[in-house]
Amino acid sequence: MNKVRQMNKYTWAVVCLALVLIASSCGGVGKARSKVNQIERGMTKGQITALLGAPKNKSVQDDGTETWEYVYTDILSRQLDVTVTFAQDRVSKYDSRQSVVEQDRHVSSGPVVPIPSPVPTPVPGGYPDPRVLEEEARAFEDFYGEVRRIPFDEERIGFIQSVARRSLFTVDQAGRLITLFHWDEQRLALLEALAPRLRNGYNAFRLLELFSYGPAQDRARQILERVPPLPREYDPRYGGQVEPRESFEELVSAVERQTWDKDKIRYIQDASRHRSYTVAQVGHLLKLFTWDKEKLQVLEILAPRIRDGYNAYRLVDSFDFISAKEQARRILGLTE
Repeated sequence: MNKVRQMNKYTWAVVCLALVLIASSCGGVGKARSKVNQIERGMTKGQITALLGAPKNKSVQDDGTETWEYVYTDILSRQLDVTVTFAQDRVSKYDSRQSVVEQDRHVSSGPVVPIPSPVPTPVPGGYPDPRVLEEEARAFEDFYGEVRRIPFDEERIGFIQSVARRSLFTVDQAGRLITLFHWDEQRLALLEALAPRLRNGYNAFRLLELFSYGPAQDRARQILERVPPLPREYDPRYGGQVEPRESFEELVSAVERQTWDKDKIRYIQDASRHRSYTVAQVGHLLKLFTWDKEKLQVLEILAPRIRDGYNAYRLVDSFDFISAKEQARRILGLTE
């Protein structure tokens, strides 16, 4: 009987130890995720080191930007990959991706995957068949997994470019493919291939945050400005149904995450190419800025996109000085 009790105690001890290990491992990735969520653009290298510790890898680009890589794993085969890019020793962008660690890392000699459907057949006058969209999403995940298993970046890029010629992608899918690469030149090459194949191109401005400040982001903006109109199959006027636009609350949050006023203004400009606003929404965006000079720049961008122009006079009170109020009236067409 004593031996049985001792065995039971031993068994329970092993079980408890296993539970503790599992809990601690879950907390490991969970704690890493909570720390990553505290990253903000403009933070210094010292602040990132204090938050995440020393990086696993470091790389420096030709333009002087520096990328730090972190990898967190646990015994549940979960993995969190984090990249932080610095421009002038401050965080310019960051990215994180959680996945399940692949057990079989065998690389096939040639990728053979289901290609994402070129264009789902829309239901006339309504939404696309949800089953078609689900099938397309699963096909993309298969494709994405095969891309990740290709060992060399040049081969990866070539494979994505060949598939892009006969497929359509959402902006989120394009972003996932682009962030597989660390160098701006590689990302720009992919953007060239993917930009004309975006079925929700009105949200393409979100991809600009994947590029370093300066020339790379300017080139990315030029590429996106050449994007053709929405494909007919996804245009509601022809029986298709576009994905929902970024909500206004999401837009405000994204603007607030920008470090400098000039970045906030540029983000608003990029996001406003295919959307309109109410006077109340414009007023909300103006409140994100302190000085009349920046507010007037924002008003110049948004004034042509106001839906309820009969309320535009209310925006004049958003400005402090008389000269700024007069200029706002001219922008809004309230004076000649």
